[in-house]
Amino acid sequence: MDKKSAETRPSRTLKIPKETKAVRRDDPNLELLDGELSDTDPRRMSPRRDEKSTERLSGEAAKTLEEERKSAEQTFSRLREEISELESGIKQQEENNEWVTQEINKLSKK
Repeated sequence: MDKKSAETRPSRTLKIPKETKAVRRDDPNLELLDGELSDTDPRRMSPRRDEKSTERLSGEAAKTLEEERKSAEQTFSRLREEISELESGIKQQEENNEWVTQEINKLSKK
């Protein structure tokens, strides 16, 4: 048996998992040592926020919810008014139908 010489053997290459992303050492998107993250870093959306940021976000959420509540309240108020108008219209139609029925009965008895 002939052993393959080192020249003909394939070189061994480092296999990097698909999840690993190779970047240059001077890449600006690498984590900084002082803990500051760039605006585009997805970790800025992490739940680990400082108290000031959390308060600001909760204030914005509360304001948005209050605006939505007011909008929904106005919508429901308009719907109640429209329902009331429809009910009074239906009542008027029923009264008119009863009057027409009575008139038809009077005419048919003659």
